[in-house]
Amino acid sequence: MRIIDKVKEVVKEFSEHFDKIEAEFNRQNDFFKSLMNKDHDIIGQVLKYHLIVEHYLNNYLAFKIPEIDISEARLTFAQKAKLLSQKDVRAAFVKPGIIELNTIRNKFSHNLDAELSKKELKQMVQVLSISRQGVEYDDPIKVINDFSTVACTFLIVHPEEIDLLWEEIFKAMQNHEG
Repeated sequence: MRIIDKVKEVVKEFSEHFDKIEAEFNRQNDFFKSLMNKDHDIIGQVLKYHLIVEHYLNNYLAFKIPEIDISEARLTFAQKAKLLSQKDVRAAFVKPGIIELNTIRNKFSHNLDAELSKKELKQMVQVLSISRQGVEYDDPIKVINDFSTVACTFLIVHPEEIDLLWEEIFKAMQNHEG
C-alpha cells in the first residue's frame, strides 16, 4: 500500500488536533507577516550610511597604507576601522563613532526586531557635540546622517601638502587652551 492511500485514514485519526495545528500556523503566519511588513526605511538608511563611510574608509586606508591592497585583503569593516591610526588626529577623532556605526549596522543585520535609540550613539553624539556645536539631536537617524558626513569629511584623502596642513590644524586645536 502506498502512503498516499493512507492519507484519509490518518487525517481522520488526527482531526481532533487540527485546531491546535491551525492556531499555531496562524500565530507563526502573523509573526512572519509582521516581519515582512516592518518598516525597512531605518535599516536601509543605516546600511546606506555604513556603505558610504566604508567607501571613504577604503580610500583613506589605501592612501595611508599603500603597501596593502585593501580590496584584495578582504577585510571586514571592523578590521578596517581598527586600522585607523591614533596618530592621525582626524582619523582618531572619528574612529570611535565609526566603530559604533558598525555595531549599529551589525545589530540591524542580525536582528529582525532591531530598534535604534540615541543612547546607542554616544560616540557619534560626542563627535557631533564638537563638530556641530549647538545642534540638538532627537532623531537617531539624523545623528547617524550627520556623523557620517563628518566622518567622511575627515577621511577624505588630500594631496600631501593639504593633508599635512590638516594635521597641523588638528594638532593646534588639541593643544589650544582657551
